[in-house]
Amino acid sequence: MFAGQMRLRTFLLGVSALGLGGLGVVGWLGVGWWQSLPAAPPAPVVAPPVDARPAFLTQPAAGGADVRPFDERLVSYLGKDLGTDKLKDIMPAGPKINVYQDAGQTSVNRAKVDLDRDEHDDEKWTFADGKIKRQVAPADDDRYTEEWSWSGSGWQRAGAQASAAPTGSTAASPSTGGPAAGGRPVDADVMTWRGKDLGTDKKKDVTSGKPYKVNVYQDAGSTTANRAKIDLDRDDKWDEKITFEPTRITREVAPADDEQYTETWHWDGAGWQRAK
Repeated sequence: MFAGQMRLRTFLLGVSALGLGGLGVVGWLGVGWWQSLPAAPPAPVVAPPVDARPAFLTQPAAGGADVRPFDERLVSYLGKDLGTDKLKDIMPAGPKINVYQDAGQTSVNRAKVDLDRDEHDDEKWTFADGKIKRQVAPADDDRYTEEWSWSGSGWQRAGAQASAAPTGSTAASPSTGGPAAGGRPVDADVMTWRGKDLGTDKKKDVTSGKPYKVNVYQDAGSTTANRAKIDLDRDDKWDEKITFEPTRITREVAPADDEQYTETWHWDGAGWQRAK
């Protein structure tokens, strides 16, 4: 019996040793397998996003002096009769450009450019007397603080910033009374009479000696000047009528110098904004 117990114990010890040995072999094989695995690939390098916008949008926001791809197309409208009052979106694949031929004009007289099609006009162009002027809102906020002129082959920055004149203003051309870029001395002359008691019902030609004629009026019941008339070229036809209202100043314009006032503008404290 004792011998049988010894054989059983020996058997069990052998089995245990075999089991431990097997586990060791398995463990060794497992470590070897793990070590043989290829190293994890390095994290991919993410390249910065590519600016896929058209080239004309990646150029300086202020427009720069260089000619942009769409400039020559728009410049080609100088002196062109549209045969209608407006052409919309003349370059569907680029910036949104509208060109206009206002009443009384025989050719295109202005344009608007929305570079990024966000419904804010980045630039306002004026075509007059064979010349092109361009007002720019560098911050895309409808505040036109820069002015450029077309030299025939490129853009030249105006000598003074638009802030030297009413910002965002669209004044009347001395020859036609229609819209033109930049501020006007006549605006400053007229504004000096707002809030003043004339002491009479009318003062005639308060700008005597200047190229334009201005009359100011203080109608019955008004304690200060309440309106003015402007004859830009002294041809005895009033090109504009100014009204000093309690909360705003309104300007009516006869673009064809025929005393037919088909445009209305409002003073915003810094310049003229066309009524919608």
